Amino acid sequence: MRIEKIKEIKIPKEDTDLFYMQVRPAPPPLSKDKETAHFYTKAATSTFMITRQRNNLKAEEEGRRKIPNSKTKSLIDNVRNTTVAYSAANGLAYPQWKSLMRGIIKF
Repeated sequence: MRIEKIKEIKIPKEDTDLFYMQVRPAPPPLSKDKETAHFYTKAATSTFMITRQRNNLKAEEEGRRKIPNSKTKSLIDNVRNTTVAYSAANGLAYPQWKSLMRGIIKF
């Protein structure tokens, strides 16, 4: 994954802080191969948002264009990517995102 945007916004009049980070699938950083190594295509994005308004804290993840990465050079990768993508779309990614958001909040 590649981080594309990180932003923190403070709204003192409303006692509100907003943090968000947008990520996108990317090729492995040390690989010469430019193929995306993820179960979604490089068109997909995930935006992680944490909002604190007074004493209320809200954390969420929003995904867009989550298309299975099923056109790689490897049949095995295509099957794996499609299976994982549909599993994630049906809620199996929730524990992973929840853990990530808790880590960001603790940081």
